[in-house]
Amino acid sequence: DAYVEVRVAGGTTVHSKTHMVRNSLNPVWDFDLRVEMREDSKLQDEPLEFRIMDNDVMKADEQIGTAGKPRASQALSKGRLSH
Repeated sequence: DAYVEVRVAGGTTVHSKTHMVRNSLNPVWDFDLRVEMREDSKLQDEPLEFRIMDNDVMKADEQIGTAGKPRASQALSKGRLSH
């Protein structure tokens, strides 16, 4: 049962989380994320990280993959996240 967490790399704060896709070896998320960021925000220069997680009922959720963008501002285009 997979889902994706979106966070600024290295941070502990999860900025968003997708819905869970159950019983699929090839999950697909149709997911829009809006991030409001001031132009002078230091966060726009930080890496953006996508953590693919496996939901487990009996134990802690497990990270099963990652993807990212070197700078959060590179992933944002007219208020939409593209990856």
